[in-house]
Amino acid sequence: MIENIRRLQSYRDQNDTELKIIGRMTISLESILEIPDFIQKFSDFGVDYINFGYDKSTVPQLLLENPSLKEKLKIKIINSLKSADLERIDTLRLIYLGFVEFDMFKSNFFRNFHEMI
Repeated sequence: MIENIRRLQSYRDQNDTELKIIGRMTISLESILEIPDFIQKFSDFGVDYINFGYDKSTVPQLLLENPSLKEKLKIKIINSLKSADLERIDTLRLIYLGFVEFDMFKSNFFRNFHEMI
């Protein structure tokens, strides 16, 4: 994956395009604990923006059945977002899942992104 992103970056730079690379994390039972790391390290992956999706058939139920897990993860995600560039992060799915409050971490991701293209 990283090598493919590097190729895209190289193409973008060589051709002087405004190509934006968006990294997407699909939140699943297997990846849910990696959300804070993804937020903290996405720039290291070489992507310009990130957004999230989630497995609607399993993730909401997991969080409903494990409120302590949700609360611990919420704290980690909030701490990660506090030091992140919110203009580069689509927080909508994190809001849907109850990890962050809309007013606290409202992202202008879509507005800013669509103004660029």
